[in-house]
Amino acid sequence: MEYKRNCPKCGKVLYYTNKHNRNAIEKKGTLCMSCSSVIKNKKHGNNKKFIERYGTKGNNTGIDNAFYGKHHTEETKKELRKINKGVSRSQEFKDKISKVTSGKNNPMYGRNYYNISECIIFW
Repeated sequence: MEYKRNCPKCGKVLYYTNKHNRNAIEKKGTLCMSCSSVIKNKKHGNNKKFIERYGTKGNNTGIDNAFYGKHHTEETKKELRKINKGVSRSQEFKDKISKVTSGKNNPMYGRNYYNISECIIFW
């Protein structure tokens, strides 16, 4: 099922993975990334790094992307495969890590995403 809503300011269609996320954000009246970056930009005094991070989201796709139409060389592809191959972990190691980060040992224990995201987004 598809969950979507419109940005209250510009009317852009925004898509969500589930109904709960859409309803929570709709209740807050949150704007889309491009609209909120303009407001935050005014708040932060035309900070160039801030604009680069939030104001250009989605603008580097397709023909606007600097790598559009280019291809990696075979040598580069081999290096990337080597890097991305990764290390296989034993079941023993996985069980140990799972035990160490489960329940009260987990840094997110007792918290939810919305409390954390407000701190990240609005400093």
